[in-house]
Amino acid sequence: YSHLSFSSNAAFAEVCANHYHRLRAYMLAHAEAGSILRAID
Repeated sequence: YSHLSFSSNAAFAEVCANHYHRLRAYMLAHAEAGSILRAID
């Protein structure tokens, strides 16, 4: 979702940015957040 938040369609970009932040917050609450971050970095 992060790259989609730079869309020229402002409404779509806002939705994607919000989804990205919600997904990231959910992931950070996961017991294996450190492993997930290392895997995607």
